[in-house]
Amino acid sequence: MAHLSKEFNITLNGKVALSLDKGELDVRGWDEECCKLVVESEKPIKLNHKAKSDKLYISLAGELTKQVQVYLPKMCDLFVDGSYLDLSIANLDYKVKVDNGNGKTSITNIDGEIKVEQSKGSIEFVSNHGKVRADLGAVETEVYNHQGEINLDIGRGNLNLKGLDGDARLILAKGKHVVTDSRGTLNFNSSGDISITSSRFTRVKGRGFGDTVLHLPIAYVANYSLTTSGDFYLGIPSDSAFSLKAKVKSIDNKVDSLQLTKGNGEYKGDKGLHPLGDVSLEGKHLKIESIVLKDDSADFYDKEENQESLKILRMVEEGTLDPQKAEELLETFEEFEKGEN
Repeated sequence: MAHLSKEFNITLNGKVALSLDKGELDVRGWDEECCKLVVESEKPIKLNHKAKSDKLYISLAGELTKQVQVYLPKMCDLFVDGSYLDLSIANLDYKVKVDNGNGKTSITNIDGEIKVEQSKGSIEFVSNHGKVRADLGAVETEVYNHQGEINLDIGRGNLNLKGLDGDARLILAKGKHVVTDSRGTLNFNSSGDISITSSRFTRVKGRGFGDTVLHLPIAYVANYSLTTSGDFYLGIPSDSAFSLKAKVKSIDNKVDSLQLTKGNGEYKGDKGLHPLGDVSLEGKHLKIESIVLKDDSADFYDKEENQESLKILRMVEEGTLDPQKAEELLETFEEFEKGEN
């Protein structure tokens, strides 16, 4: 068994580049003004490196069957290049760039910009803050508790996105894609099925070629514009208020409080006396059903906040509050909650 442990001096805001063909790589940020490399391998270790005060390049050749650990200052700019890597990166506060061929990637607690290219395998983004841009091939993708902008291009594989607070732009191939417990804005193109539930997006715009599940939020100002060559399933809470336009071939409406009329090939109707949002759908078949939102669904669906929103909506229904004023109050609640977070 070969063992290597080595330290390199580098400034707190330096640049670190790691090149590793195969193996397991664990990269962690720390508060020391140096970079530490620890390698365990069943085969001889071939280390190449170039070190300056603000730049460090490390290359490890050969098949490494044990884990490689790297500790570097949190404010460093990190670049990782690999072919068959199982990679974990955590606790950094600047830029992270990854180019990995095939493997399992985990990126956690990064407060900065993240760029990833990966051809196969899986990837997860957990509790990151900032901008993410990922160009992915046949990669299973998971995103949890992200704050900021996220751009994903997935060639093949499923997406599970939960707990987004920001703006998402998604290009999704065939697969099962789930977006839940999120807020902000969502823009997507999908060749597979997509489900959007327990979320409070202010704007959703999407085009797809599969089936779409959409659960509307309670008492929320939002705009949804979705087109698909497949079918729609629309879930409506009892206290929601919106205007619906649906250009579909057939419709199955099981919500009595949503009365629809048809004209010029389009179904139209309002839910509630004073709609707060607009929903525009175009597809094959539309099924509309009532849903009950669970008390424990999403940290974003805070129980106390829901109660306040429902009070505002009921005042609008009773005619004691102007719809424009209600919209301003709901937006104020949203901004206040973001500020507290």
